[in-house]
Amino acid sequence: MTSSAHAITAALHLRRTGLGAGKTHSLLFFCQGHHLADLGEPLFAEPIWAVAGGAHVDELDDSDTEPPTGELLATVDRVMARYGGLSAGELRTLIWASDPWQLAASRPDDPRIEWMWLQDWFGRAAHDPDEAPLLSSNQLTGLAERALNEPAGAGVPDSRDRIQARIDEARRRASRAP
Repeated sequence: MTSSAHAITAALHLRRTGLGAGKTHSLLFFCQGHHLADLGEPLFAEPIWAVAGGAHVDELDDSDTEPPTGELLATVDRVMARYGGLSAGELRTLIWASDPWQLAASRPDDPRIEWMWLQDWFGRAAHDPDEAPLLSSNQLTGLAERALNEPAGAGVPDSRDRIQARIDEARRRASRAP
């Protein structure tokens, strides 16, 4: 199911108040790219354009007031967890460095970013072994609850290696979770 850019924007603004227009458009780029790579379908129907300021979504129509749910909302949560803390300038730099933006920007007569470019680029990034798996808010909550309820080691002080081993194990379990 596809939503509208306006509905996704509303969900972004519910998760972080005070988002400026540039950061909002950048986050829409990342939402669309990750959703295409993860599910093979667009998150919203409106096109994304390569502009000097990064990415731009035309006419964020406010007629769609149906908030996103399910996988659509999960995409917004994952993107906010990963990119929400970055500045507008940092997001813009990431977009400028992306293949989809560069391909679109190289076509001054039609700088529309194609969905297949986003799907391919974000799909390759998702399979990069150096990338940590993205965890949903439910997965993060579950990991935190287990960590609080599991004994650290019967009086044995934690070391950096023991902590890293537990983090690595939690990531392995989370990457296998549905």
